[in-house]
Amino acid sequence: MTGLRGYWKGSVPSIIVFVVILALLNADAWLPGLMAPFLPYERIERPDKGFAISIPYNWEYVDASMPNAVAWWDEDKVDDVGEAHEMFLADGGLIIARQASPPADHFCQVFDMTELATSEPAWTSLADAKRDYLRWYGNDPHFIDVSAVYVDVPAGRTLAIDCLDQDGCDGRDYIYTASGTWFTLVCYASPPPDDRWLSIAETFEFLPEAA
Repeated sequence: MTGLRGYWKGSVPSIIVFVVILALLNADAWLPGLMAPFLPYERIERPDKGFAISIPYNWEYVDASMPNAVAWWDEDKVDDVGEAHEMFLADGGLIIARQASPPADHFCQVFDMTELATSEPAWTSLADAKRDYLRWYGNDPHFIDVSAVYVDVPAGRTLAIDCLDQDGCDGRDYIYTASGTWFTLVCYASPPPDDRWLSIAETFEFLPEAA
């Protein structure tokens, strides 16, 4: 028994060292999730478009106007509406962001909605946006559940549109407005985060547009 105890006593430090080395070699798999609550968000400023927003440190993003945006967007085949992605990017798309580490199907986009909102009939309040969004999504057979709620964030009162599609992908659109300018933050994932991307939505800011 003494010999066996001595064997295990001498082996324990080696086992601990081996486990630590193994954990360090696989740090990419667990460290981001462990550190996420303590790391700041990355601020993205677009003074040329009049807004700023922050995304978690472990997300990546691309300017939607870049030539590689569509290819980057469809790279992970998050859902089956790739053709619609091109349309969205060409129709006011500004920034696309997605969670990169650990890999997950979390996407957010920022759209300039001002041109659409000021067309006839023009939106004069969030209530107008609510009416049209519920009509658009409610009449789209791809969505099986749509609802709306008002949410107060630092940028002001915003309209949040929740939608669930036939593929089980859950989404929320945050609609912001100030001084006749309209933006939408579109987020979706399967499953969605507990706060329904509110921590990102709260970082949105209106900026004076650069001349």
